[in-house]
Amino acid sequence: MTTTTTRLAKTVVSSEAKLPKNYAGFNTATIEGTVYHAELATNNGDTFVVVQIIQNLQNDDDGCVFQFTNASGVLKLFRDGFLTVGRRVHLTGHMKEITSVYTDQKTGETMLRKRPLVKMDKTTLTLAAMPSKKDA
Repeated sequence: MTTTTTRLAKTVVSSEAKLPKNYAGFNTATIEGTVYHAELATNNGDTFVVVQIIQNLQNDDDGCVFQFTNASGVLKLFRDGFLTVGRRVHLTGHMKEITSVYTDQKTGETMLRKRPLVKMDKTTLTLAAMPSKKDA
C-alpha cells in the first residue's frame, strides 16, 4: 500500500502590499423565472423595453425581481407580443446593482421594497412556455 502526502502551499497576505484588483466580470447569474412586468421607455429619444423577471429564491418567499433593459432583439419580442406577464424565461446576465430600498418621488422618504431588485446588464433571454389563457 502506497501513501501519498499532499503538502499545501502556505498563503501569506501582507498588509503592506496591495491586494489585486477585483473584477466584477464574474458576477453572472442565470435565473429561470417569469415575466413580471415589461414596458416601453424612452431616454433622449431612444426607445427601449424595461423587463422585470420574478423568481423565488426560497420556497414561500416573496421573490426577487431581476430587471434589465434592451433596445434590440428583446424590444422586438416585446412589440411582437412574446413577453406577456407570466411567460417563463431563462435570463443570464451580469448583476450590476442590488437594492432593497428606494426613495419615494413624492415624499422623498426612503422606503423598503417588497422584493429586492437586481439590475442586470449584458443579458441574454431565452423564451420558454407561454402562460395558458386561464392563467393570464
